Amino acid sequence: MINFSLLSPDSLIGSGIRAIISGIPPGLEVRVLQGPMRGYRWAFGSGNPGYFLGSYKLSKQKKLQQFLKEGDVFFDLGAHVGFFTLLASHFVGDQGRVVAFEPNPDNIKYLKKHIEWNKRRNITVFEAAIGDRNCLVSFDPCRRSAMGSICSTGSMTVQMLSLDYLYEAANIPAPQIIKIDIEGSECMALKGAQKLISECRPVIFVSSHGGELHQDCVSLFGELDYRVDYIDDEPDEIIAIPNN
Repeated sequence: MINFSLLSPDSLIGSGIRAIISGIPPGLEVRVLQGPMRGYRWAFGSGNPGYFLGSYKLSKQKKLQQFLKEGDVFFDLGAHVGFFTLLASHFVGDQGRVVAFEPNPDNIKYLKKHIEWNKRRNITVFEAAIGDRNCLVSFDPCRRSAMGSICSTGSMTVQMLSLDYLYEAANIPAPQIIKIDIEGSECMALKGAQKLISECRPVIFVSSHGGELHQDCVSLFGELDYRVDYIDDEPDEIIAIPNN
């Protein structure tokens, strides 16, 4: 696979690709060019160009493929427009299940469109943020759709749920893998899932966004008897693996 994100914009190939991309109208149906989702239908302009190029966070894609097996259950917290949701759906197959959580209505439209276009019948979508309790919260959708976050000054109100609440109510199955990328609320989501984590012992992928949040996540994993690894030594991309 070619990691297009590593190509210099000044190179012949890099400049050529960018010229082609700049001429594609937003919303046009395109096909993912490479990787496990090659040929999947995708709405151009719905997020990072690396989605339809197939090279978005390539190392993370490969790590997920190492851990996910057919028949597994995968939770996608911060599903955005569905790149990792569809990727996991592909890996776990028809006998597996993917549960996607996304609070931003604009993202949800694309997420559902991608699921429908690609006839993925093993995906359930919760239109909610995930945190440590059940309540309504202020949410900032942000100009960059992938960076929306729970924020006291947010312009919209969304539903927040805890995974423990959903798990105890039997609204969600026991997961083998959880991916969390929710722009600063990662540790809060983990605190709201301690019963699920202690009983199910899933492998957890966390984009910790550096700093104090990163250390808080690492400390919490220690308390939960998890060891911490990283994706290609990227300090913000945690893989938490249960010790037992």
